[in-house]
Amino acid sequence: EPDAATATAAAAAVAVAAAAEETRHAIAAARAASEASACAAAACKALESSAAVCGPAAAAAAPRAVPRGPPLTPSEQFAAEGGAQLLTAMAASHLPEVLRTIDGGAFAAEAPVRSVQLGVQELVCTHQRLVHLKWSPSGDEILKTWNVPWRRVKGVELQRDRHRVLMLLFSTRELPADSGEPADALHPPSRQVECGNAAATRLVYDAIQTGRALHGEREAMLQLAASSGP
Repeated sequence: EPDAATATAAAAAVAVAAAAEETRHAIAAARAASEASACAAAACKALESSAAVCGPAAAAAAPRAVPRGPPLTPSEQFAAEGGAQLLTAMAASHLPEVLRTIDGGAFAAEAPVRSVQLGVQELVCTHQRLVHLKWSPSGDEILKTWNVPWRRVKGVELQRDRHRVLMLLFSTRELPADSGEPADALHPPSRQVECGNAAATRLVYDAIQTGRALHGEREAMLQLAASSGP
């Protein structure tokens, strides 16, 4: 009899403990559901507030139109096509040394202001002239060179169909007697630069015209300074 009563009491205690555990789980689940519901309600309220402030477009904004950028400059086009660069005197650090070594150092006192490199060709603009260099394929030796003082340039033609820039030159008879230019036997009536494509042709043309303009400005400043006197 006592043993049966004890077993019954123990079974009842186990049943009570199991019921309590189930209750705790149910309470925890209900609490989690409540918190999730509260979060969802808060999110909905935030969306409603946003729509009220920003209007209907806030939910699905229309894609923005990105304006078209400016067209590529000739130098950018040619660089994209591969291989040519427009250099300033600071960037082309080898040019001062080149000018000191070619033609026995005749251009050592001239500073490069612009340069265009076209494969093995290189055009160097100084304030006084255009210097054309032809490099060896390895790039460590100058094979050929010619130069044209800006004062000898009569005109510049942009020959797009031939991918060429042609410079027409004054003869020494058309220049002032004190120009210091040598006899025409050493200078042809024109010089041309073969550029290879339309973008490079425009790039070379612009560089030459810039060199001419810088030369003209420099000469005008020198004349102004000379006329002003001490």
